[in-house]
Amino acid sequence: MGTDDQAVTGSSQALVHESPEHGFNAAIVSLVGSVGNGGPSDDGSSFDGLRPFIDGSILNWQEPYWQRVTAYLRMAADYGITMMLYPIDGWTIGRSFIPKSIEQCHSYGRKVAERLRDLPNIIWMSGGDYIPATKDSARGSDVDHGIDAMMRGIREAGDGRPFSIQLAGEKSISNDNAYWASRVDWNFVYTYYPTYRAVLEA
Repeated sequence: MGTDDQAVTGSSQALVHESPEHGFNAAIVSLVGSVGNGGPSDDGSSFDGLRPFIDGSILNWQEPYWQRVTAYLRMAADYGITMMLYPIDGWTIGRSFIPKSIEQCHSYGRKVAERLRDLPNIIWMSGGDYIPATKDSARGSDVDHGIDAMMRGIREAGDGRPFSIQLAGEKSISNDNAYWASRVDWNFVYTYYPTYRAVLEA
């Protein structure tokens, strides 16, 4: 799993051994790693070579990888740590996460939700230093459509936990984006300016 180094540091294993007494009770974590989100390589493999997918197929999972994912998330729950969990993010699409269709993103979302349905400590996220590549923000980009399909799959699996998206820029608030404004449950703030101003605005 990759981590957003703006929010947390260290490996995911070290991360979940911490506790709220050590200064945090939430962490941003990507289910699939890439170099851009702190992973060791762009094929999604872990530090010891476990890969998330067989032959890169996002619906054909390598079970040892996903067993480890589940164990880490459960460990975080045991320590009272909420995981802002990115099943897909802007760092991995086209690198370690290569869907063949929007329908595959939808099926992947269902599969993730079914796998993690019993964990109480998840808030769904996506994006990740992400700027949609489109001139029509209301219509959304191809990546926006893939992320949206993933979230529809999660919802159709019966998972109603809140979702938001992290968009990059000098100051970005989730619902400032016309495509995502009606799709997020809460506002994620990304800013280089005083944080409290953007949080109050959000």
